[in-house]
Amino acid sequence: MSYYGVKNLKIIKTESGYNATCMIYDSSIRSWDGKRVWDLCERLYKNSYNTKEELERKLFEDF
Repeated sequence: MSYYGVKNLKIIKTESGYNATCMIYDSSIRSWDGKRVWDLCERLYKNSYNTKEELERKLFEDF
């Protein structure tokens, strides 16, 4: 069973609204020395949200 990890979650202002950026990892992916492989996710959601409150609600529901 695998799971995802998230850290350094930040809300950012984009050209079309608000989105989030964070560092993520998949527990089933490891480096050759057994450490987690963190990846920068610059846009957490495909579409941006019009208001910061809409994005915060979506983050609350997802995480």
